[in-house]
Amino acid sequence: MSKLSSIYLAGVRLDDINLDEVVAEVESMIDEHRHGLIATVNAEFIVEAQKNQPYREVLNSAALALPDGSGATILARLRRTPLQERIPGVDLAERLVKEASERGWRIFLLGGANAAARKAADVWTSRYPELQIAGIHDGSSKPEAARQIIKEIKSSRADIVFVAFSYPRQELWINENIEATGAAVGIGLGGTFDYVANIRKRAPRSWRKLGLEWLYRLLTQPWRYKRMLAVPHLVWLVLRYGSKPSRQ
Repeated sequence: MSKLSSIYLAGVRLDDINLDEVVAEVESMIDEHRHGLIATVNAEFIVEAQKNQPYREVLNSAALALPDGSGATILARLRRTPLQERIPGVDLAERLVKEASERGWRIFLLGGANAAARKAADVWTSRYPELQIAGIHDGSSKPEAARQIIKEIKSSRADIVFVAFSYPRQELWINENIEATGAAVGIGLGGTFDYVANIRKRAPRSWRKLGLEWLYRLLTQPWRYKRMLAVPHLVWLVLRYGSKPSRQ
């Protein structure tokens, strides 16, 4: 990939990249045996990074820092530092699963509650019969569990690890452990397994196109309202600290 154009919202990096380019970079990382984190950054990540310096450093040093949340992409546009597109974790996972089924990449699913990873694996293998699920582990982000999880992933010969520990644990875990697993790519995917497995309903496509997925979640999952406060907090942060373009 040519030099990547990025912006920083309140000091947190977001890459100006589209989904096809993400796939190309994943392919390059696998072929070249490079190890790295792909972070799907939303407003909550950016807010957390203000008080958690190690987390901010992990996001800013990731192989890719993708704009997941609509709040961040809208603010970037309003600040005249627009990004090509929003890349939600669910869409990223679906695209990579499809590519994996065609290219022979092996995917390991780690984390998720209520057997969501196993249910998501069943959905994906039904859609893509050639898909190779290298392994599934309900997992734990606790340091004492890492050794066994790493051993299992390494034995599976996975190329990509989907990690659903919720933020910031999933990104910190990938950053610390992905190289030891032998996999090239680790991606933090939060609640993606739940949506794929239909444990939770995703917003209709029309809502997503309008950037209103957050509102649909609030209406269908009202207990998430405290998490939604990250969006106005992000607005305040960007007004205070601004955004700036950068070249890597």
